[in-house]
Order: sequence, then C-alpha cells, then structure tokens
Amino acid sequence: MITIFYVPAPTGSGKTTGIYRQAVRLAETGANVLIVQPSRRLIRQTVEELRGENTSIHVEAIYKAETDGDGGVEGSVGAKIIAHLACPYPYGQILFVTSVALAALDFFPKKQDWKVFVDEVPGMLVEHYLTIPNTHSIITSHLVLVPKGPEYGLLVAREGGKIDAISRNKGNDINLKSFDKLSRCIRSKNYDTYVKIKSYNHLLEGRSEQTDLRAWSVLKPEVFRGFASVTIAGARIQDSLLFKHWENEGVLFILDHSLDEDLLYLDHENGKYVTFYYGTEKDYSKAERNKEGDRVRLEMIKIIIERLDGQPFGWIENEDRKEENPFSKVPGNMKIPATSHGLNSFKNLHNAVILGAYNYNPETARFIKRVCHVSRDEQRDGFCHQNLYQAACRISVRVHGDTTSKKIFAPDRKSAEWLSDRFPGSSIVSLGIDSVKAKKVGRERKHENAAARKKAHRDSRREQLLSDIRFHEKILSKQLLPELTDSWNETTYIDLSNNVTRFQGTLLANKYHRVGVRLEYTNAEFVEYLKWLGKRKLQSKGDNFLISPALFVPNFENNTFRTLENVQTSNGIWFDVENGNLPYDEWPRIFPQLEMVIYSTRSHTKKKPRYRVCILTDKMMSVSVYREIWFQVKQRIIDEGYTENKISESNLSLKAHGIDNKHNPSDMFYLPCRTESGKHNVFKDIRGAGRRPLNVVDWIEHASDTDHNAEKTDAMIPMISNEEHTSLKGHQQQKIEEAKARFETVGQLPEEGDKSIWNLHLDLEKTGIDRYEHESILRNAARHTKSPSDRQAQISRLMKRKRWRVA
Repeated sequence: MITIFYVPAPTGSGKTTGIYRQAVRLAETGANVLIVQPSRRLIRQTVEELRGENTSIHVEAIYKAETDGDGGVEGSVGAKIIAHLACPYPYGQILFVTSVALAALDFFPKKQDWKVFVDEVPGMLVEHYLTIPNTHSIITSHLVLVPKGPEYGLLVAREGGKIDAISRNKGNDINLKSFDKLSRCIRSKNYDTYVKIKSYNHLLEGRSEQTDLRAWSVLKPEVFRGFASVTIAGARIQDSLLFKHWENEGVLFILDHSLDEDLLYLDHENGKYVTFYYGTEKDYSKAERNKEGDRVRLEMIKIIIERLDGQPFGWIENEDRKEENPFSKVPGNMKIPATSHGLNSFKNLHNAVILGAYNYNPETARFIKRVCHVSRDEQRDGFCHQNLYQAACRISVRVHGDTTSKKIFAPDRKSAEWLSDRFPGSSIVSLGIDSVKAKKVGRERKHENAAARKKAHRDSRREQLLSDIRFHEKILSKQLLPELTDSWNETTYIDLSNNVTRFQGTLLANKYHRVGVRLEYTNAEFVEYLKWLGKRKLQSKGDNFLISPALFVPNFENNTFRTLENVQTSNGIWFDVENGNLPYDEWPRIFPQLEMVIYSTRSHTKKKPRYRVCILTDKMMSVSVYREIWFQVKQRIIDEGYTENKISESNLSLKAHGIDNKHNPSDMFYLPCRTESGKHNVFKDIRGAGRRPLNVVDWIEHASDTDHNAEKTDAMIPMISNEEHTSLKGHQQQKIEEAKARFETVGQLPEEGDKSIWNLHLDLEKTGIDRYEHESILRNAARHTKSPSDRQAQISRLMKRKRWRVA
C-alpha cells in the first residue's frame, strides 16, 4: 500500500512557503528533499524566495529553459535530473522539479533517501487526440491492446517494437513528432494509457467513420512508491480527480498537520469582503457558451465590464477565446495564465473575471466515469471548479488581512455557489442574464444528486460482485470448509477443490436429466473435445448431449438438482444465436483479445445461421458474476449496432443480433454436431495470436452500464442478489418448463402472440418466481412471436401493473 500525506490548506495560506521552510529544516538535518511544482514559473518564484531567506542549504532547480537566463537547462531535463541524482550533493539538499518531469522519469535512484513535497495536486490525466486515418500504423504497429473490461483497453508496447525510438525521435523526424506525447506516456511506467476498444479496432480496420485515435493516459500512484515519505499540499485536494481515483486504487491518504504552524490560516478569513457574481443559471460549458454565437458569454462580458467601471482586474477564459477577446481591450486588464497555481503577481488586484468553461468533453468524461470511477459531478468539482478557484485566488483574496472589497465574476450559479462555500461569509449576486429557477421542495435526499445516487449504486454493485469473486477464490483455497452445507462431506469438498480449476461444464443427457457429469479439461483439451464432438452425425436433435456452464450441487433435502439454488460455480460464458443476422465471424472481430469457440447447431443453414459461442474465462464465477459478464458481452454487440429485434421477411435489412436470452449459468446448450444437411458446418477455434481468456475481475471492475445493471426504476428489472437465486425450487423449474412448452405450441402462430404472452404471464405467476426471472422468460418468448416489438411493449405494461412482493 502506498501512503501519502496531504495538506488541504486553502490557496494563499502560504503552503509553498510552508513547504520550503519545512524542507530547509529537514535538509539541515542532512535529508534530501524533493519539491515538485506544477510550473517553471512557480519554481523560479519559489527558489528566489527561498534564497532570499539567506539559507545555507544547497538548492538545485532542474527544468527546461524557456528564455536565456531563466535558470533552465538545455537538452533533456530527465537526463539532467538522473545525472544529478547519480552524483548528489553530499549533504542535505533541496531539489526542485516540475510534476511533468517527475512523471516522465522511469527510474529514480535511491528513492528511499528522498522526502517528497508536492506543491499543488498533480494532473491525473493526459489526453491524446490524433487524426491519423492513413498514418496510424506508424505507432499502432508497435502496440498491443490489452482489454481492461468490455469497453476500454490498455495500449502497451509490443515486444520487439520501436516505441522507445518513436518517443526519442533522435532524427527529429516530422512524421514522428505528432506521436511524441502519446509514445512517451505509453513507454512510461508511471502512466496507464487507455483507448476505447471499439474505436481503436475500427481505426485499425480502416473504417471510414473512424479517423481519430483518442487515448487517455492516467497517472499511476506508483510514481510515488518507494520514497521515504510523500506529502501533497493542495487547496481542496479531497475534491481533486487524483485524490478520488487514487483512493479508489487503494492509496492511503493521511491528513498532515505538520505544516500548520507555517500557514497563515487554515480557512479563508476574508469572505465577508468578497462578492461572487454569476451569469447563467445553467451549467456553463463550451456547448452552452457556443449557442447563438456566444450570446450568453458576450452578454456576460458586457455587464461585467460595466460593473468593473474602470477598476483593474485579472481575467481568464478558454484558449479558444483568447484572440480578439473583449477583456484584452479594457484598460487595467491583466490576463491570468492557464496554469496559475501559487503565482503572487496578481495579488494587488481586487477584481477577477473567471469565465473558463473547463468541463471535459463527453468522451473523456465517460472514460473518467467508467475507468476511474469518478462521477460527472465530482469531475466538475475536481476540474472545472478547482480551475476557477485557482484563478480567482490569484487576486487579493489570497492576501492575509486584506479588507478591500473584492468582486469575482463566475460563469454560472453552481460555480459561484461552490466558490462561495470556500469563502465563509461571502455573498452571491446574479448578473440577471437568466431568470432564477425555483428550488424544488421535498423530502431530504439520501444522496446529494442523481449522479451521486447512481455512483453509489454502481459502487455497491461492483463491490458486491467483486466480493462474490473473492468468495469463490476462498472456496478454491479451502478456507470455507466449515461453512459448507450438511449435504457436503470432506471427500466431496476435496474432490471439488482438486478438480474445479479444470471444470468446463456439466454434461447432461437431455433437458430433464437431473444429475450430470462434470467435464474436467484444460482449456486446450476442452476445445479439442468440442471439435471431436462436432464431427458426429446425429439422427435427431434429441440424440445430442447438452452442456451447462454450471457446477451443480444437489440438495436432496429440497429435492433440487439443476436450479439456480444448486449452482455452486460456473466457467465460460455461453451464447445461443439464432433468428438474427449477426455473422459468427463478427464475434472475433468485436472481441479481438478474447479466446472463444464458435460452432454451428444441427439446424444451422447458410440462409438461417444458428450457432453457439463459448467465451473462455480465466476464473470461476458465481451466478451474479456470470450474469453481469453475460450482459456486458451482449452490450458490446448492441454497441456495434445490433438490435434485440427478430429478423423476419419484412425487415431483412435490420441488424439484429439474435442472441437468445439464456443468461444464467444453469442454462443448457446442445453440444457440437454436424448440421442436419451435412453442409455449411462451422467450428472455429479462436485462440492464439495474442488472445487470452476473458479476465473476470477486469470486466467487473470496468463494467459499463447496461439495462441489466443500471439503477432500477419501478418499471425495470431489480438487481438479483445471491439470496434471490436460492428461491428457484425444483417444482418451480418443472412448472416453468411446462409453461414454456405450452407457449411454444402456439406463440409463433399469426395473431396468437398477444394471447400467448398473456397466458405465459399467468402461468409464470403461479410458479412464484422472482420478478427478474419472470420478465426475462417473457421477453425471451416475445422474440419468437410474429410481432416482437408489440409483445415487448405488452410485457412492459404487464410488469408495471403487477405488484411484486418486497423482501
């Protein structure tokens, strides 16, 4: 575990001064101290102040030169830092570097001898956006995509590739320059670089609609692993994206009070002298700003200039609005730089205009939400509001004891309210551009907003599923022997433990066979077994055997054998595909890193393809984990443009996946055999070439939203817990099979769909099964009627009307 101390003191409280004074005290005892700051400008300012205190401590600052005489170095900054560390000053010293330079170092000699102080929170994310439809192979040919869940994957350097050469670009090749930042992040040990799997594969395939390579490099906490100690000082660090993401990654953050005595204050004390003005009631963004030719923005600027009435002010807007900016023409204006952390050169001003729209673009916001588990509202606080706060605090609000009235102009109400909360006693005034929205009155919310509620739901679900995975691992390591039911004995348990890692499924003679045979093979042996079965010619479908991904444990007391109650664990994710037009060779294209087996069914024809897919997995799964991953795989197919609808003569052009709704590990699948006609047999062994079994933990940790796992409303299917699995008994299973059989006799006939679905609904009510199973069976049946969309709507009405017992 990595431990990081943090100091959340407000801007202007003297954190930087406190850091270098603490560093001096440590260096005087012989310690080596590394101070990391966000900009070269701040380093120069801090070093000047430190040396102005006439300290005898050796101070070194290594950063890239911007102009002659600014104290920077020429050439490679990283090489200069390594050279200095290789021959360090013999006594206590203080070394200054930028956060970018530190993150770029793959090696830091004798980390354990250095105490680190990070002044301001480092950036967590580096975005990459390259339009390279014809030249992407310059870099992609040297990369391997490693999936981390269903939606995103890691880009890593291919063994024997030339990513190092591309990043160094010794010949200063103009064709390689555009890949400089991306290649450096990929080769760095301190970053994980992600892409969206679907988009990246489309780029490699040369699809005309995909011309861009969008990637995100996330700073890893490992950048600070191994140092003697690490302290990060940053205003409202708890709101930062880095803090939230690293905390999710297991970093232990400890509040540090060691700098308190050097700080001027622990909270802003001059709030009563500050008035925050805001322009719009809506959340400000580039999309909102750009509407009607910047109408709201220009109206805000006009009113702000009038309110300033000739007083000097500092201002900042997005870089895409810096040209011909109206503020630049107003006497007394001073532009605040984009990276302004810690700068004191604006502290004599009493007015600030901060109209930046600092939201992430939708693609990046989704990535941060999915991979880093930081919600949209948290992103707004950690990115937009933090940037506005840093810019606002360049003026005299940072000066201790200053009682001059101050005006700060923010773009929207939410930003003004957030900023005002940082300054107790401050006031908020609307510029009158939008009418004030009345606040809703109601019961007190459990969560701050909808985003927080949804995030809590996702986090809870993810933790439950990861807990299920850990539970299964404990079973395999024999840690739960005393907790096993009375129907087990030690011999049975040891037999399971020795063979479950080779378990591939349960072999069944027919759909009504209660006790099956465990199939125990390695993955390679299992694929060969399936291939051998595929050569059989059978007289009828009934002559074939079936397989279930589940390992069943009979419950003789309750007389249950193959229900969800009896599922102890499962392996592999199975799919039945029919009545659609999803080609079987699309599966390996959509999932280019996964090992799988695809084989045709006995009734498969070229005109009406019917086949099964088994995706190999690296870990045994509980019922809930199996279901989650099954729906994640299905969602990836839907994301490719395939719908739930059934193909018919009237809609042959429709893209329909045809995936049967067999999402439980207890479901059964006929094993391979030759087709009835003996023609068009399919057996695809999709392994090798960099493919791996599906990584169960990755797919759960990085799960995307699906209809199955989304937060449920009254009209949706509730999430299933392990306790709910146990409700399905043997007599229920028999009644369900009988109900399905009755439906199959008439459900596919013209003008019988409505009545058949209604009768199936009534039959299922009598079984007492839970809502999830009830609706799943209905919706699967609806796909086989003549009007599936009408039947789906009918089912929605039926499920909404029915009252469900709440446990």
